[in-house]
Amino acid sequence: MRKLVTLITFVFYFASFSIVSAASLSLNMIGSLDVSDSSFSRYWYTGTNPTLVGTAAENSTVTVTVNETELTTTADASGNWSQMITTNDGDNSVVITDGVGSYSFTLTKGDMPGTTTTTTTTTPTTTTTEQPATLPDAGVANYTLIFMVLGILAIAASAFAYKKAE
Repeated sequence: MRKLVTLITFVFYFASFSIVSAASLSLNMIGSLDVSDSSFSRYWYTGTNPTLVGTAAENSTVTVTVNETELTTTADASGNWSQMITTNDGDNSVVITDGVGSYSFTLTKGDMPGTTTTTTTTTPTTTTTEQPATLPDAGVANYTLIFMVLGILAIAASAFAYKKAE
């Protein structure tokens, strides 16, 4: 009985680790704008056709949908991916998925209200604003809590079985 409970404990532990590790979809750059430490629901971009750069699970297929145009790319062996997109003036709906998680935001091409844009010939000016009401989905974090609770129950059952065997 102790061996079975111990085996179940390890199965839940490693299953939860692999699920949390799979939640690796991220967006790091929109053109020259570093967005790796932000989770805004809207970005403003004044350049043309930015390249989105991010990370995902190694060798996974990443789908980038801009408005209704679907583009696909493949993450390399290190998990890095990039995809150039074409945007319309005004608001553009962007959804990035890798089959496990998704990230969505609005990319507005043009000036942010109340700002002036200074454009050089080498790099377009980019600006971000607006904190999202909810965080974007990334991976399968909503299942993490279930596996954590099951892992704690398995550890408790294991401790109970060891104590009872003594």
